[in-house]
Amino acid sequence: MTDQVPMRKFEHQIRDRALIAAILDQIPVVHVGCNDGDWPYVVPLSFGYEAAEEVLRVYLHCAREGHKADLWAKDPRVSLTFSIFQNHPNHPYRGEIHNYRSVMARGRIRRVSRQGKDSLHGRGFQAILRHNGRGPTQFSVSHYGFMDLYLVECPWEQVTAKAEIPFTTPAEAAFPTWEEIESGGAGEWDSAFFFNRKAGGTAGGGEPLPLDPLPPLEETILPAAPVKLTFRWKPPEKDFDCDVIALVLNREGKLVRRYDLAFYNQRTDRSGAVTHLGDDRQGRAGEEALSVDLSALPEPWEQAAFFLSAHEGEGRGHHLGMLPNLQLTVEDAAGTVIAQGSLSGDWAGKGSALAAKLTRTGTGWRLTGPDGSAWADWRTTALFAAHGLEQWRE
Repeated sequence: MTDQVPMRKFEHQIRDRALIAAILDQIPVVHVGCNDGDWPYVVPLSFGYEAAEEVLRVYLHCAREGHKADLWAKDPRVSLTFSIFQNHPNHPYRGEIHNYRSVMARGRIRRVSRQGKDSLHGRGFQAILRHNGRGPTQFSVSHYGFMDLYLVECPWEQVTAKAEIPFTTPAEAAFPTWEEIESGGAGEWDSAFFFNRKAGGTAGGGEPLPLDPLPPLEETILPAAPVKLTFRWKPPEKDFDCDVIALVLNREGKLVRRYDLAFYNQRTDRSGAVTHLGDDRQGRAGEEALSVDLSALPEPWEQAAFFLSAHEGEGRGHHLGMLPNLQLTVEDAAGTVIAQGSLSGDWAGKGSALAAKLTRTGTGWRLTGPDGSAWADWRTTALFAAHGLEQWRE
C-alpha cells in the first residue's frame, strides 16, 4: 500500500522516515514482486538501503543470469515488501498477543554499472554488507565477479510502513525482549493518541478570510443531491487549531462502525458519501469544507453529523468557547448558496461540540444547527462512545 491508497487502519501507520529506516534495520529479507505474465513473481532477497532525501534506495544483489533478471529487464516495475513478526499468544504485551513491523514500497529496478565515477556500485555493496552485519573483508572479492547489483529507487510517496504497536522514536523499532514480554509492558499502548494525531502536523495555514456577520442558521430542507458544506471561523490565536469531523449515523443517531466518519486522518467515510476536503492547517486558516452526496448515503444511515474539535485543546489551553464567529455555508453542485448562517453554543471549556446535522426526510434532508451537545474531550474517539460505538479498535 502506498500514500495514493490510504491505509485503512491509519493509526498503525508509521510516516517518519527515521522510523521507517529503524524498521528496515530490523528486517533481514525483502520480497520483490514483479510481472511474470498472467502471474506475479515474488522472490526473497537480502538487501541494503539508503534513506536519501528524495527516494528510498534499496540495493539487491543476485546472480548475473536468472529468471528474475530476465523479468526485470522486460518490466522494471517492482513492489517491495519488508516484514517481521513476533508472536507471544500466551503472554500479552501492552494489550497485544503479537507484534509486527512492515514496509511496502514501489519503484523501478535497474542494474547498477561498475563503471563511471558516479556509479553507486560500491556504495550499494557496502550498504548490503552493513545491513547484514558484515564488514568489507567478510565478502570475498571473487563474489564481485559473478554477482550483479540492482537498485530500486522508491519515491517516498510510494513508501508506507506500519506497526501493530506504533512508536515515536527509532529505539522503539526493536521488538521487546522475552523478559519485557513476560512483564506485560507499561500498560496498553495509547491507541487513541495515534488515532487522533495529525499525520501532516499542525503548522501552516494561509491567512483567514474576513467574515461578515450572519444571522443564525435556520432549519432548511435540502434536496437529496450533492452539496458542499463550508465551515469558517476566525482563529482567536495563531496556533488555535479547529477541526471539523463528520460522523455518519443510523436512524437512532448511533455510529455503527468506526469507519463511518470523515476527518483529517480519513478523508472519506466507508459509504463514500461524505468527503473531508482538507485540514485548514494545510489550507486556509479558519476554513474546512466537506462534500456530501446525500443521494449516495445508503440506508440505514440516516444522518450526517458535523462536529467541531479544538485539536489538542487541553495542552494548548484552547476550547471552542474561544471562537467568536463560526459560520456555515451550504452550496449545491453549481456553487449556488442554498443555506447560510452563524453557529453558536454554550461551548466555554468544551473541546468538541455538534455544529450541524443533516437528517434524511421523505423528500430530502433537513439541515439543523447546534443542539447543545458538547464534550470536554476534543478527541474524535471521545465522540465514538457518545454515539454508541463501544468497540472502535477493529
